[in-house]
Amino acid sequence: MDVSPVSEANVILQSEPLESINGGMMGNNFTFQLTNSDHAPLKKRSSSADRRANHNRTERTRREMLNYDFKMLAKEVPKLNNCRRPSKAQVVQASCHYIRHLKQKMSATDLELQHLCQDNATLYLQINGLRQQLGLHPITPPSRPKSLEMALNTPEPMMVPLEYMGNDNTSPHLSDPELER
Repeated sequence: MDVSPVSEANVILQSEPLESINGGMMGNNFTFQLTNSDHAPLKKRSSSADRRANHNRTERTRREMLNYDFKMLAKEVPKLNNCRRPSKAQVVQASCHYIRHLKQKMSATDLELQHLCQDNATLYLQINGLRQQLGLHPITPPSRPKSLEMALNTPEPMMVPLEYMGNDNTSPHLSDPELER
C-alpha cells in the first residue's frame, strides 16, 4: 500500500489495488480513500471539550443573570430593603407577598374610584335638577379620560385576603428576623 501526504490538512491518501471478479490482480486500477488517521479522535476530543466549555460558559452566564435579577427584585420589595443579603427563597416569598399586597391595594383603589364616579354622577343629576327648577339648561359632565373608562370597565380579578394566603411570619421558608418586621 502506497501512502502519500496530501496538502497541509494532514490528510493521508492511501491507494490499494482493486481485485477483479475472478480474484486476480488487474493492472493499474487503484481506489483512493481519504482518511484523517490519528487526527479524528483528537478533533472529537477538542470539539467535546469546546462544547463542554461553551456549555459551562453559558450556564455561568445564566446563573449570573438570575442572581442579578434576584438582586434587582430584592431592591424593589420594600420589606427587603433592610435585609443585607436575603436568600433567593426570601426574595421570592417577599415578592409574592408584596404583589398580593399591591393587588389588594389596587382593588381597593379601583373600588373607591367607582364609588367616586357614582357620587360624581349623582351630584351632576342633583345639579341639573336644580338648574331645571331655575329654568337653566342642564350641564353635561366632562368626559372621562379613556384610561379611567378602561379601569372602570375591566372586570376585577378575584382577590383573596392575605389572611387566607398565609403571612410571612408563619412561613417555614422565612428564617431571617429582619424580614419579619
